[in-house]
Amino acid sequence: MDSNTQIFFTTTCTLPCRTCSTPTTNCLSCYTNASLVSGQVYFNSPNCVSICGNGFYLNSSTSACTVCPTPCATCQSSSICYTCTSSYLYSSSCLVSCPFGYYGFNGLCLVCSSAIYCESCPNSYQCSTCISGYYYYTNQCYQTCPPLTTYANLVNRTCDLCPTNCTTCQGNSSNLTCLSCLAGYVLDSSRCYLTCQTSGLIAVNSVCQGCTSPCSSCSLSVTNCTACLTSSSSPYLYQYHCLSQCPNGYYSEISTFTCKVCTSPCELCANVSVHSCLSCVTGYYLYQSDCLATCPSGTYNTSGQCQTCVSPCVTCSDATTCKSCIVSTYLYNGQCLAQCPTGMAVINGN
Repeated sequence: MDSNTQIFFTTTCTLPCRTCSTPTTNCLSCYTNASLVSGQVYFNSPNCVSICGNGFYLNSSTSACTVCPTPCATCQSSSICYTCTSSYLYSSSCLVSCPFGYYGFNGLCLVCSSAIYCESCPNSYQCSTCISGYYYYTNQCYQTCPPLTTYANLVNRTCDLCPTNCTTCQGNSSNLTCLSCLAGYVLDSSRCYLTCQTSGLIAVNSVCQGCTSPCSSCSLSVTNCTACLTSSSSPYLYQYHCLSQCPNGYYSEISTFTCKVCTSPCELCANVSVHSCLSCVTGYYLYQSDCLATCPSGTYNTSGQCQTCVSPCVTCSDATTCKSCIVSTYLYNGQCLAQCPTGMAVINGN
């Protein structure tokens, strides 16, 4: 035999292999001829099988079992998954996270069923976020937030608790109003503070209120004035009240619009000076803005005032009764005469 002659050996593959490698059961392709094999056979390297196993799908164009695309665990085709490896099945696709309105459970995206207003949820009975027009509060979605204790946050679409120190509130995040405050705080301009922040307001029953007119400022109560409206008809402050004029014994201090006590013995006065009296206390008599214990010579007391004697009287006891007369006149029965009556003589000028 020629030493260059090549000898070929052919090994028969084990059915249903059409072609194979060693061993003969290691298929490279499959028979599909019904006269050779019973039933439909598909290539699933290195075997010929009647059913593609988990993780494979039948490629109809090649009659071969093809590996499902990642992250499908089982599938019908390259675009239709049945189950997923480490993600969630949603509408025949495998997703890392479920879309709004669904939650992930046992590899599946299940619809949020606790309320139709959930946009996302962790399970079937709780919401995480809500659809437009609804607000999240304690794992549920509400069209309106629970009143008094919460308000609608328009940005986050949540029901938030009333602000710090507010016990009740109303409105929303763009127009929020506190209605009441924690103990120790006062309500001023829809917010809660330790003290009233608005000038002229005082706290009454934990609410900052304006002073009652004509008070311009007040303390303890809205009628307990500490200053008065100077443009009002009662501009003068007297013992926490606003008066149109100061009472007896006081004068109107224009610079401060307060009633200041007159200096004794003035009863009424124009200012603090003892020489600015308008009337006097009992036992004193008004003379030229002074209060005197007795009226000076040449005056007489009438209704607490010292009036000047009318000439020709030099001194007098009242407006019509002279006690002494000017020169060249003579006192007779309380009158000053140019000459004495008939039968009368002048003695010591009288």
